[in-house]
Amino acid sequence: MITQLNLSSFLERHAISAYRVVKETSGQLAPNTVYDLARKPARRIDLRTVGEVVNALERITGIPVTINDLLERVPEPEADEHVPLEPVDLTDLIAAAAKDAKSSKPQGKPLGSRHPVTVRGPGPTIVEIIREGRR
Repeated sequence: MITQLNLSSFLERHAISAYRVVKETSGQLAPNTVYDLARKPARRIDLRTVGEVVNALERITGIPVTINDLLERVPEPEADEHVPLEPVDLTDLIAAAAKDAKSSKPQGKPLGSRHPVTVRGPGPTIVEIIREGRR
């Protein structure tokens, strides 16, 4: 079994938004930290961060909240669930990228430009760039 911090289930049970927790921590935690904890279960945590979240939840709900209210135990993933990646042939990958580059017609405005730009011709392929030694 794996123990993980699951803030999202606590928030759902008490009808609290992650935004409300962010506001309640009043600058003590980065908003992205709270949103990440609310989005997916955390397996590694910083005790100061958890303390701030627990204190904020107590202020919001008006009831005592402990870290145990945020923890859950889930089964470990089976060994079969890990699918090994297949080896990739670099030649096939380069050929596919070159084919994609020739078939696409990139057009539009580059950042900071007011005039549309049209690209003429496909340009060199990755293989040609590698042969020339360019980086």
